[in-house]
Amino acid sequence: MAMASINIPSQSVPLLASVDVCVAGGSCSGVFAAIRAAQAGCRVAIVEALNRFGGTATASQVCTWHRLLATDKKTRIIGGLTQEIIDRLDKRNAIICETDPNAVRYVTFNTEEMTIELDEMVLENHITPFLHSRVVDVWRDDDGRVAGVIVAGKGGLFAIKARVFVDATGDADLCAAAGLPLWRNQVLQPPSTCAKFSAWPQLKESITRLIHNGATRYKLPEGFVWGAISPGENTYMLAGTKIPELDLSDGASLTAAEIEGRRQIRAIQNIIAEAGYPRPVLEALPSLIGIRDTKHIHALYRVTTDD
Repeated sequence: MAMASINIPSQSVPLLASVDVCVAGGSCSGVFAAIRAAQAGCRVAIVEALNRFGGTATASQVCTWHRLLATDKKTRIIGGLTQEIIDRLDKRNAIICETDPNAVRYVTFNTEEMTIELDEMVLENHITPFLHSRVVDVWRDDDGRVAGVIVAGKGGLFAIKARVFVDATGDADLCAAAGLPLWRNQVLQPPSTCAKFSAWPQLKESITRLIHNGATRYKLPEGFVWGAISPGENTYMLAGTKIPELDLSDGASLTAAEIEGRRQIRAIQNIIAEAGYPRPVLEALPSLIGIRDTKHIHALYRVTTDD
């Protein structure tokens, strides 16, 4: 069924920045792209929909990064700014580095310290930040080339003009606004709502088993469950929820998933308490559900495992 629509009058919007590079999305990848552009001598603006940089690593409370090595566990394939922020957090005792080369998780970090560190890196490199701002459309020059983005912020709509644009939204929002071809996997990886707890009990059985035992009662989809102690906080981060069959690049589905993820967190608390353990104390919920898979860009080249 076709969606109803309304017409709104054309309007002029203020041009708040004119830069060389505009990065849409303030994930760690987006911040790192902005920093490297700034270090190359470009004037850079970065636009982030939430109140902080870091994406899944900070807003979604996912406090771990995986190995920096290739599958041979010897060849270093990730370094650069990733290593720099690891070193910066280490000076603040806000990160734990794994020494076992067989470990899947290489570092566990304090998400709140990471947030502030990213702020400092953005400002140190003289990048113009726009938080609480989301790219909603593009505008084109007379030749049809994308020359700027329309951004919805706290004060309303505004524009940023740039020569080059980087889509680091995670959902290809900028490319979608520009009308570029996109694709989706036939089966989407389910998102997860992570949460931080204090007073996490010493369980005599695995949390996966407990959730399995209560899955039918609380209508919980089953799957892989994991967690980690966050350094410097003495809190436990649990990643144990799943919301399958929703494409979270859609606003209605994203809303439903956020609420369902929080329902599942409470259900897990109930399951632990009903098993005879002290009820874990919920200390923090994410400001964004951990999204794994939505729209993808038809790129000129896709990195492969061999690469």
